[in-house]
Amino acid sequence: MNSNVISALLFAFLFMSCSKPEEKIKSRTWEGLLYRNEDDKELSEVKLKMSNDTLFVFANAIFGSERDTLFLFHKIEKDSSYSYRYGEMETIEFVLTYTDKEKQESLILYNPDFYMVLAVGQFDLFQPGQLDYYWNKPVPLTAYMYLDGAYEGQIEWENQLMDLFSDSAIGPMKFKIVFLDDFKLRFYSSAMWFNESKIYPYTIKGDMIYFKLYPEGLSVVEHGRKLVFQDEETNVVMRKVY
Repeated sequence: MNSNVISALLFAFLFMSCSKPEEKIKSRTWEGLLYRNEDDKELSEVKLKMSNDTLFVFANAIFGSERDTLFLFHKIEKDSSYSYRYGEMETIEFVLTYTDKEKQESLILYNPDFYMVLAVGQFDLFQPGQLDYYWNKPVPLTAYMYLDGAYEGQIEWENQLMDLFSDSAIGPMKFKIVFLDDFKLRFYSSAMWFNESKIYPYTIKGDMIYFKLYPEGLSVVEHGRKLVFQDEETNVVMRKVY
């Protein structure tokens, strides 16, 4: 579903929503999918349940174990705008839209970084088996940190003589990373004398990714369009190619 279609749906839902959606939403299980706003990429299955002062959200993106229980901090009923807190005093905001068209109830939670499209669940959220999909572990808060596609680049030496020697003697060392599901990546390296392709698990902390070959971490910059590694001797810049 492209972004124009999603925008049109959100616009339509806003004008069809009831004046006090909480009355129809609270104490019910809602289930659906969570998407990244930028490109409508599906990030996770999601289920949630709202009470007067608490929102339970179970998703393997954005929320995870650090944000699966949110506490109401502020709301503006006329705009269906809600702010929830987690951790010490961090907050996350939504515009909430409920519709009931031809007995088909829908719920959208919209945030500038992501959105959820939900329908009424058949079973209570906390019944056995309903959260089997849920990893219950920390996940990145920022949507662009759910990396996908491929990145390519090559090593550059801080010492110009080393750079010239490397290119002339062994050829440029090129790198490629392809991001896979379940926080795994395939790392390719190639030169005139050496080729390698291996799969590694990786972790994310802030705007850095870490895996065995780069324990110091790769920086994710330009909203996920580049990966950068720098130390005293080398630079590696990998740009997204698809």
